Amino acid sequence: GLRSFVFSSLGCYFISLLMCDLLQGAAFTLNFRWAVLGSMSEGTLCTIQGAVSQLGDLGAAVWSTAISIHTFWLLFLVRQPHRRAGWFVMVVAWGLLICLSTIGPAAIQQSHRGPFYGLTGAWCWIGDGYNLSRLLFLYAWIFGALFLSLIIYSLIYLRFTLVIPIENRRWPFRLFRSQASLRHAMPTIAQRIMWYPIVYGIVVLPVAVCRMGTIAGKKPPFGAFIFAGICFTSSGMI
Repeated sequence: GLRSFVFSSLGCYFISLLMCDLLQGAAFTLNFRWAVLGSMSEGTLCTIQGAVSQLGDLGAAVWSTAISIHTFWLLFLVRQPHRRAGWFVMVVAWGLLICLSTIGPAAIQQSHRGPFYGLTGAWCWIGDGYNLSRLLFLYAWIFGALFLSLIIYSLIYLRFTLVIPIENRRWPFRLFRSQASLRHAMPTIAQRIMWYPIVYGIVVLPVAVCRMGTIAGKKPPFGAFIFAGICFTSSGMI
């Protein structure tokens, strides 16, 4: 039931992903404050928006990866992960997210490069003087999550379409009345699974293109940043 799912490893990962999606949305709603003020400026509010945005954006990539790996373990390897694995992942992942979101202002920020969290177009995030940190603290994780998800869900797709045989192993859970009915439903499930990396790539690509363009010295139009931000913060709809 719902209670067992909430307290399962997959349920904890899913709730963590929703929390990060909520943080993304909260950070983006601060743009309404900028609109009321009529301008953007560096300071406490900008730092808060940058840090919350970083935590939410990075968290979405990390927890998407955790869900992908857990799904791979269940549906491709046909095994149940160890009970303690979920708690280990939760502690390590949240510790990593908090560390990568706070280490910038605490240890990397330099006065001649400006604040670590500063103005970056349509909202506040890691400042223009910290392009390497942008790559290491977010983009590498986003593209890694996208690439890994594409591989994992492709393998699951091949298994569910029986291109990769299951070798007569039984599934570690019951979603259907019989193994025969599960096999019959596999092609439909496989097609639905493959939509996840596709949609994730669609919502991530616009902001990645805008940011990569900025790093390359070609600043995209303000409207492009707005569109990219809306797409990226809509990742929770996946």
